[in-house]
Amino acid sequence: MFYECEDDFISKNPFPACGYGLNLYLINDKISKGIEVIMIYHLMKDIKGVEYLKFKCSLLVVKDMERSKKFYEDVLGQKITMDFGENVVFEESFSLQTEDSWKRFIGEEQSISFGSRSFELYFEEKHFEDFVNRLSCFEVELAHEVKECAWGQKVVRLFDPDHHMIEVGESMIGVVLRFLEQGLSPEETAERTQHPIEFVMNAMKQKPGKTLRGVHGKPRAQ
Repeated sequence: MFYECEDDFISKNPFPACGYGLNLYLINDKISKGIEVIMIYHLMKDIKGVEYLKFKCSLLVVKDMERSKKFYEDVLGQKITMDFGENVVFEESFSLQTEDSWKRFIGEEQSISFGSRSFELYFEEKHFEDFVNRLSCFEVELAHEVKECAWGQKVVRLFDPDHHMIEVGESMIGVVLRFLEQGLSPEETAERTQHPIEFVMNAMKQKPGKTLRGVHGKPRAQ
């Protein structure tokens, strides 16, 4: 839809601003006068009938799709849910995009860099030691050897074929159970793992998480 001016867009916006709305400036919409109007998305809190803006997945640009698919399937055990050729979606909410198609999306003149150290995909593995031992069967480059974090979790970082960083750590439920088995109380385990006591109590009722299923963040600083 085109609007004559930004005020016109705002007046026709189906989600009017309110006291607890948040404006996110996301997409530019070219209008007939040749100028651009910023489309405003309002994130409403606790308003019935208004959807929240939802994060869907992370996307990694890769140079060789077949090589990358093989890495994520064979080394990390990930399952492909949709394969569109230039885009591949994995079960754990991340996807791969070919470099050529990505350049078409963002503009051929835009440069693409690989090997950033400012981003990673994070996975948890309930059989962590077995996973580390199995890595020797593959030609993978490690960012560092296995180390134990301040909260007691063992992790290893490696690179995918395009030098995107991957972190694999013990299941945190497994870490909690390990400390409990060593004789720590639930309260001591919560302090040792830097996790809420509610997490520890819930972990006591569960088994460690699934094998190599990815997540995209951890609520603690390293």
